Amino acid sequence: MAYDEVVREVRSLLQGHIRAMPGCEQVVDDEGWIVKEPVTLPDDPDAGLIVQDPPCFLDRLQIPGYSEA
Repeated sequence: MAYDEVVREVRSLLQGHIRAMPGCEQVVDDEGWIVKEPVTLPDDPDAGLIVQDPPCFLDRLQIPGYSEA
C-alpha cells in the first residue's frame, strides 16, 4: 500500500472515530476538516504570559527594539 493510500485510510478512520463520539458529530465537516472558531490574536505580544523576563535573566535578555521600555 502506498503512503498516500495509508494516509487517506488513517485519516478516514480518525474522522469516523471523531464523528462517532457523543457530542462531536459536527466537529469534522463534510470534507474532513476539523471545524474551529477563528483565532483572534491580541495586539500586545506579551498578552497572556504568566512570567515575562525573570529578573535573574535581565542582563541576558536584551533584544534591540523590544527590551527597551
